Amino acid sequence: MEGLMMTPQLRLPPFLERAERYFGDREVVTRLAGSIRRSSWREVGRRARRLASALDGLGLAPFDRVGVLAWNTHRYVELYFAVPGAQRVLHTLNLRLHADQLAWVAAHADDRVIFVDEALLPLLEAVAPKLPRVQAYVVLGDGPAPKTSLSPVLDYEQLVERGDPDFRFADGPETEAALLCYTSGTTGHPKGVLYSHRSLVHASLMMTTVDGFGIGERDTILVAVPLFHAAGWCMPYVGAAVGAKLVLPGPNLQPADVLGAIDAERVTFSAGVPTVWNGVAALAESTGRTLAPLERVICAGSAVPAALIGRYERLGVTVRQAWGMTEAPLGTMSCLKQTTRAETPSERHAVLARQGLPIPTSEVRIVDADGRVLPNDGKSAGELEIRGVNVARAYFGDERGDETLHDGWFPTGDVATIDAEGYLVIRDRTKDVIKSGGEWISSLELESLLASHPKVAEAAVIARPDEKWVERPLACVVARDGQSVSAEELRSFLAPKVARWWTPETYAFVAEIPKTSVGKFDKKRLRERLQRGELTIVRAEE
Repeated sequence: MEGLMMTPQLRLPPFLERAERYFGDREVVTRLAGSIRRSSWREVGRRARRLASALDGLGLAPFDRVGVLAWNTHRYVELYFAVPGAQRVLHTLNLRLHADQLAWVAAHADDRVIFVDEALLPLLEAVAPKLPRVQAYVVLGDGPAPKTSLSPVLDYEQLVERGDPDFRFADGPETEAALLCYTSGTTGHPKGVLYSHRSLVHASLMMTTVDGFGIGERDTILVAVPLFHAAGWCMPYVGAAVGAKLVLPGPNLQPADVLGAIDAERVTFSAGVPTVWNGVAALAESTGRTLAPLERVICAGSAVPAALIGRYERLGVTVRQAWGMTEAPLGTMSCLKQTTRAETPSERHAVLARQGLPIPTSEVRIVDADGRVLPNDGKSAGELEIRGVNVARAYFGDERGDETLHDGWFPTGDVATIDAEGYLVIRDRTKDVIKSGGEWISSLELESLLASHPKVAEAAVIARPDEKWVERPLACVVARDGQSVSAEELRSFLAPKVARWWTPETYAFVAEIPKTSVGKFDKKRLRERLQRGELTIVRAEE
């Protein structure tokens, strides 16, 4: 017997329609160097309909891929709704990829039209000869399309203006494809993840729950996560669903820019990678500036040190950690259960630095190398697997299809533990874990501890070859501005906090840690520098 409830399809356009109807005057603000553009959800809806209508005139078939190479602006938000609303697939191109990778991704996706920020034209011009199937390029800008070698070229604003303001967004099953995002490709070619309307609706709604991000209409959201990364953590969809004000910073994510936006736009909520928030905290502390009215920050993309959570708490801001990946944009959220004993600030920060519990529509488990499920004892480490509504079951264009899965679960490549209360802790990536004398050493835990040293800005730990132990940890450290720190200081700092065999004997003091296209530590490049002898290694004296 079936229930007698309605079964409307879970699609993305109703989020925008709700924002137009009930929160039409709420602002969508783009802050670029030297200019601020103030739009509204009502205007976003009107322009998204026109744009969706105009796509029909570009010779696109249903589900053709529409690429976009752009910074976070109001136009990107319009594309987030217009393209899926026109029954096409929005392909968010990672503008930080190497040109060869960018060309490969656009060709693999078979993008037929590409929207591009005027400032990014040189990047696209360099790869366009490798994209013979692209039918048109649309330039995002405020004036006429500039001179370019791309052809044919259309102007975004003219395209919008010639569209139908009464266009009705397409109906269809909720399982239809909506967005295509590629992984950052740190090992091999990037892989395409094809999100459905249903998966993005579920992920967005999870972020509005109290135990999720708790986003509501009263919030002003600074979208500090790139909209090309993992569906932009669904920020445009969440903002529309609840009628929150959106602030789009373009390419401007330097600490001074972020602090300026928080103050000028009265930002209450933001989300982004830890590297962004490290810099913001440092500037606020050094200048004595307040972060008010900012209340909440969600960090993801890499592990959040407990020390960073503590720094923001002292600044009056709650930092929580989310875990996910391109293949599963939201998997778990850090939390503090009522039954968890955490009486001191340091104990509370340590719990919140865990990756937390799975969201209600996801399940997680850990397995050993033979695929056996391991116990939730907080000690047994294995590969993390996940399944749920917003988890990929295959990669776009991958002939293996569901063979990507392991018994219906997605293997993440993360080494993790789960304790008796259900808290997930990511110990490392399988490719980054250090295997010393037959035992595992977590690079992430060492990095978190090193980052809590008052003289350390950031630290990345990689394996270095060792004749006796096969591998030993090498800590690559960036000192805070105006500070100097020695290998002996760091070794002494770590000694009481970890097992002796975990403690690095060697350190490399560097000006900066290389980052991937999505802001994570690029340990592949660090390992290459080590192999080429480009890192000056300092051994701590006993």
